[in-house]
Amino acid sequence: MASSDSAEFRLVIQGFSNFDRLIHDFLEETLSFAGYSGEELEQILLGACTVLNLVEKKLEVDENYSLPVELSVNIDRRSLSVSIIEQGEPLADRDQLMGFSEEMLLHKIFDEMHWVQLGVRGSEIRLHRIRNDAKSPTLVDIHQGVDSAHHEQRSASSAPRDMSYEIRRFRSGDELEISRQFYKSYGRSYPNPDLLYPERILAMNNQGLLHSVIVETEDGSLAGHYGIERPDLGPIGEAGLAVIDPGHRGRGLLTKMRSFLVDEARALGLLGLWSQPTARQSFSQKMNIKFGSTIHGLSLGTTPSEVELRGADGEDPASRYSCFLYWYPMDDEAPILCSVPESQSGILGSLYDERGRPHQFDVTTNHPPEPVGDSSSNIRGSFNRARRTGMIQVSAIDQLTLSMVRQLTSDLVDFASADVIYLDLPITDVCCAWLAEALRDDGFILCGIGPRFLSGEDSLRLQRLLVHVAPDSLVVEGDLASRLADHVFDEFQAWTDSRVS
Repeated sequence: MASSDSAEFRLVIQGFSNFDRLIHDFLEETLSFAGYSGEELEQILLGACTVLNLVEKKLEVDENYSLPVELSVNIDRRSLSVSIIEQGEPLADRDQLMGFSEEMLLHKIFDEMHWVQLGVRGSEIRLHRIRNDAKSPTLVDIHQGVDSAHHEQRSASSAPRDMSYEIRRFRSGDELEISRQFYKSYGRSYPNPDLLYPERILAMNNQGLLHSVIVETEDGSLAGHYGIERPDLGPIGEAGLAVIDPGHRGRGLLTKMRSFLVDEARALGLLGLWSQPTARQSFSQKMNIKFGSTIHGLSLGTTPSEVELRGADGEDPASRYSCFLYWYPMDDEAPILCSVPESQSGILGSLYDERGRPHQFDVTTNHPPEPVGDSSSNIRGSFNRARRTGMIQVSAIDQLTLSMVRQLTSDLVDFASADVIYLDLPITDVCCAWLAEALRDDGFILCGIGPRFLSGEDSLRLQRLLVHVAPDSLVVEGDLASRLADHVFDEFQAWTDSRVS
């Protein structure tokens, strides 16, 4: 069912043989659901079955009797549509249906009839009838019933407030329930499809690519998940993939899992944990701040708009959602000398001060790299299909880097249709400031600092936004995060204005 004003029913069969009764009952039930009855129902049913008989005879002649046939009925407040898709040989004479329609008086039953060629999908006959009743209480009632059932299911699943929980490591056998938890909370909209495949969850945990932490209830069921992601088995991990069963929310379980997760990161010998709390609400930002994580970036448009947390009210339906970037180091960090554009040094300095890492900015050596015989540039590009985001990482800068980044960017835009591209530059490279300034003309604006993102050292993270994200769609926690958001959107507005002029 597409909305509260429409409903669609579909039946797919392998040809017509021995399915006449099934097809007749399917049509009769859907027409009854639409509110048709008596002579009107019989008339529509006769008309649809007559067309189906035509299709059946056509398939018999073509000796494609066993080819699949798809029958669908769509009902809304204004019309009834019957669609028949078959995969037999295309008809040379598209007027055959119209002639048949006149002969069988189908034009008195249906207001419109079309025969459409669908290429590899076959041919489709579309029958369309205008509904005389302006209102369709049946459709409204059924959708109200579905909404009520969802509400009752959420209420019925609420666990007792005094229930006890255990936070523990992942064990083989947890994977199916983890995937169910993500489905409960996000449906099929979660942007990391691996979490909907139990076998992938198990494999990633076995390989160390994912380190899952579980909340188990006193009765042995799973109530939540939190994980450390290390797709490259590198020295840092991303704390994320957090989900709480709707019936166990509001009990501080994420906070308890986060404490456990930090201990696990220390046991793994990681340099630190980074995370991307959503800008859709402040809870996850506050939790990061509570545990000593500091703001490091604002990543615009990280998440497609279709990602929906079930049971979350009052969220802004923006075109895409954004995330902040936070960092939690395991130990004190060594001083760092950075090459950054002077216009960005103020906000970047504040981020380093908040983090507590000694730093020094070199904004005087803003020059291109010296020509060398062989290219030492090291660039990687990737595309996340589920999120529709591109990623470019530069570990060394030479005279070819700018053109290579531009070519990769063009490929991600033109061929992959990326909505946003993130770019990590080696912040300790003396030519980093020059490259960042050069890419400003291409629309790359500041995101922030990528904490230990490049071979265990920081990056200057930039981003190029190819879709609209409104500043007022963000929920921002903290003064420094507000300053960073203002700076990022000021840069984006300045680039937008320059394109207009």
